Order: sequence, then C-alpha cells, then structure tokens
Amino acid sequence: MSDIKQRRVDISSGLNACLTYYPANSTMAMHEHEGHQLSIVLSGALAESSSGVQQQVYTPSLCTKPAEFGHANQYGKQGTLIFALNFSKQAFDEYAEGVALDWHWQPLTTKPLLQMIKQSVKGIMINNDPFQQQFLWDLLAIRQGSTVTTERQKVAWLLKAKQSIECSPDNLNLTQLAVELGVHPVYFSRSFHKHFGCAPSLYQQRCKVSRAMQLLSKNKMLVEVANDSGFSDQSHLTRLFKQEIGFTPRQLKQFITG
Repeated sequence: MSDIKQRRVDISSGLNACLTYYPANSTMAMHEHEGHQLSIVLSGALAESSSGVQQQVYTPSLCTKPAEFGHANQYGKQGTLIFALNFSKQAFDEYAEGVALDWHWQPLTTKPLLQMIKQSVKGIMINNDPFQQQFLWDLLAIRQGSTVTTERQKVAWLLKAKQSIECSPDNLNLTQLAVELGVHPVYFSRSFHKHFGCAPSLYQQRCKVSRAMQLLSKNKMLVEVANDSGFSDQSHLTRLFKQEIGFTPRQLKQFITG
C-alpha cells in the first residue's frame, strides 16, 4: 500500500481530517482504528468486510465506524478517494456527547446535502477553514437511513449492467444496454436507481470521474486525461470534477502526484 496518497489536517487535539487516495484494486487487510471515524467516499468504490459481512460501497457514501472495530477493504478498479474525520474517544465525546456509533454505510443522494458536504470538505482540506461542529451533526443525522444493500440481494442482470458501465471506456449507450439485457429502458433506469442509489446515467458519469482519477495518479496531462476517460474536453472534465467531488482536476493531481 506504499502508493497511497494522503493529506492530513490537524483540527484540534484528538481530531484530524484526512483526504486519502487508494490505488486501483489495492487492498487493506483486517485492521482497526484507535478512535472513532466518519468517512465519505468521494470517488470510486470499495468493498468493506467485517465478521463475515461485506458491504459493497459506491460514490458518494458515508460511513461511521466505532473505535477498535475490525474491518478489511478492497478498493475499486479505478482507485478510491476518501475523506475522513478521525476522532479520539475523548474528542468525539466532547463534540457529540451521548451519540453511540456503529458500523454503518449510507448512500448520499440529496443534492443540497452533497453540495454542503463537498464545500465543507474543500474548506477543511484546501482553504483551511475552521471546523464547524454543525458539519459533524449533519453527518451523524444522515446515518439514520437504511444501510447499503449487499451484492447478493441484486439480480444478475443489474450486476451485469453495472459491470458493463464500469468497464466501458467510452460513453456506453444505456438504452442499447437495456435492450441487450432484455428489459425496457424505463424499467432498467428505475431498477438501477432502486438497487444502486442513483440513475445509470449518473453512475456512468461517476465511473468516468473515477477513471480520470486513476489517470491523474499516473501524472498524465489534463487534456490527455479528459480524452482518455471519455470527456468531451478539459473544460467538461473540470466541470464534472467540481460537481462530483468538489475539487478541480488540477487540485487533485497536485494532491495525488505531489
């Protein structure tokens, strides 16, 4: 795991924020964190397992993990970008007294909420903005919803559709994909959203961003990254990066390759 790129910001005694890029297909064996952690998948995907249970996680998702919770990770085909808030037990009690954490993955689907999270992450990691306790409360409030559905609960044609989108280097025709899978395009879109938390077109867009992230890690020129990951031009790449992650490609390239 020597190719991991990480930037850490110490916020206060017992609290730090980390932005971490895990290379494509990398793994992390069973481990635990000394303190409590809240993490957000900004790009890519991962599988996280503990005690025989595995969660398949997609962008964007929020995770809460209590201190000393054993887990292992397998990171996605295009790498994974994760923002994390790491609390000592004492610091978490000071910031969120009376809140008990469990292992919980929650998809993030509300646009205003996503925008708030991206602004807060960028403020902490790039602009050195002071940490706002309300940001923590907002994240803790999100986890009240349902957990991520496991892969075993999804039907075979949906998994095939997801894999086809992930593996296509170009802009795959989703209507044609639905026809090839033998389902109506409307049913395809509705079922995909139900099982994966977003429309297939949005998932396709996020896969392109993840693919571009992997190319950025190889220190390629931004024009080349845009072309090779299926964007119409560099401006399109920049626009979607800011929309999906909250950072520009240039900022992330400096982070990953610096």
